[in-house]
Amino acid sequence: MQALGSVWNKNAWHWEEKNCTKWGKETIIGMFENMGYTSGGYHFTISKGVNAIGESNVNVRKQKLLYLYEFTINGYWKAISLLSQTEVMSGSFKIIERNQDDDDITLEFSIDSSETPAFSKAKEDIKKMLFKQSIEIFNQFMVKYKAHISDEMLKATKEQQEEETKKIGEATKSTVATTAIKDTEAKGSEWNVNSYHWEEKPDRSESPAAERAARDRQ
Repeated sequence: MQALGSVWNKNAWHWEEKNCTKWGKETIIGMFENMGYTSGGYHFTISKGVNAIGESNVNVRKQKLLYLYEFTINGYWKAISLLSQTEVMSGSFKIIERNQDDDDITLEFSIDSSETPAFSKAKEDIKKMLFKQSIEIFNQFMVKYKAHISDEMLKATKEQQEEETKKIGEATKSTVATTAIKDTEAKGSEWNVNSYHWEEKPDRSESPAAERAARDRQ
């Protein structure tokens, strides 16, 4: 079973929060900067430099995961004519305080180019498409959000298991080493059953010849 909370949070019962803001901002910005579509003789894209203000956090409580976020997105768009391959329109957009409970978005949209009947129609088309694709991006963001947390939990579980296995291995080695030392200290000669009789272990640091010479000197 995957670990929902920290090691200390048994059964993921207590409230706990994981900050995912850095990942959330990088992900949502990248998704908006990859936005684009072609319609009515124009290719519409989002310029680089999208800004995300807000936060994303995952809460753990009573064995449940709550995926929370709230972002305000600021950016610029441009439209390139498919006929001339030049930029003919540009402007800015702002999505205000979109969070995990919203089904819709609050979109502010502006055009920097001079208004003409053709541009006015294109502007409305771009605004509708930006609205539609922004909702799709936030829906996909939630899918990525859950997958990211799932990967993080698997990684944390694996690290916990490896740490526990390491501790068990170290404890086993320590027990074996301690037992071996005790056995060595307690064991006498083969004839000395249960090491019951007094026995002295000779010093084997000297050779047999040296031992005989020492006895002769005595």
